[in-house]
Amino acid sequence: ARLCAPAWVMLSLLLSLVLSVVSALPISSSLLEAISQDRPDSAVFPSPPEPHHVSPFGMEVAGAKQTNKFWSNWAVEEGRWMPIYPMPYVLQMASPANLMISRCHDPM
Repeated sequence: ARLCAPAWVMLSLLLSLVLSVVSALPISSSLLEAISQDRPDSAVFPSPPEPHHVSPFGMEVAGAKQTNKFWSNWAVEEGRWMPIYPMPYVLQMASPANLMISRCHDPM
């Protein structure tokens, strides 16, 4: 495929930038090693105003809780009435004793 002049120039500049960054790294460096452990520039990456900690809600089990589950919204106070989407279903708590379930019947 033939590239037009502006695309060719951009590709050439990108390639030279990548090569200059790679050549600046020590030869023995690994992609798994940290380049730096310094804090990032706060002007570019500002810190959040306060930590966002969400306490578990309605749990009888003490200790650490697993995360990254489809039902995690229901384990915290802020999300207990929010829907969750275990496809093809949508589940939502209407009350502590009332679970609403929806399913799409249209083929995708």
